[in-house]
Amino acid sequence: MFNAINHGTTFLYVKAATAASAAKRKISEDIRSFREDERGVDGLVIAILLILIAVVLVAIFWNNIKGLFDGTWKTINSTEKGIEKAASEALTTTGASGSGAAGGAASGAGAGGGVTTK
Repeated sequence: MFNAINHGTTFLYVKAATAASAAKRKISEDIRSFREDERGVDGLVIAILLILIAVVLVAIFWNNIKGLFDGTWKTINSTEKGIEKAASEALTTTGASGSGAAGGAASGAGAGGGVTTK
């Protein structure tokens, strides 16, 4: 009886050891094939290099880029102030006399010749 139990446990041990060895070998092969597989690496390398080049160019030309945006922003602000001033002057001159496009619309007598109701 002990001989049968010994035989059974030995058989199970050998099967388990064989299965573990096969699993280890399979995992080892999977890891090796994953490391050696270079599909898709070119696209990833190109993307990383392009991002790196863009960051380096921005760092190199930062002062020029900042000056360009600052100059553009100053031009926008000065143009906006000029437009506000011209619009304010136009409204004050036409609003006082009641004539012109803004004054006529405000007084009810626009280009249509007045408001008619039925």
